[in-house]
Amino acid sequence: SDSDIVRAVLLENGYQEATVPLENTHKPSSSSPSPDILLTNTCAIREKAEDKVWQRLRYLRKHKTSHQIVGVLGCMAERLQARLLEENMADLV
Repeated sequence: SDSDIVRAVLLENGYQEATVPLENTHKPSSSSPSPDILLTNTCAIREKAEDKVWQRLRYLRKHKTSHQIVGVLGCMAERLQARLLEENMADLV
C-alpha cells in the first residue's frame, strides 16, 4: 500500500515511527514524545470519506504544536493541493 511505501522510505532515511492516538499527538510524555511530522494518507473518493479527512485536518491544525508539521498525501492531496495549502490545513502536500 502507499502508506507502507511512505513508511519504508521514511524509516530508511532515519525517521522513527511514533504511533500515538490522534488525541495525543500534541501531548508529549516521557514514554511517548509528540511526533514532529503528522502525515495523513488520503484516498477520499466519496464525499463522506473526504469529510472525515477535513475533520481530521481541522483537529490536527487546532491541536498541533508550533514545531509539528502536518502533511497530506494521496489522491485527495493531489486533487486539492492548492486549497489545502491556501486554507492552511497542511504544511506540505
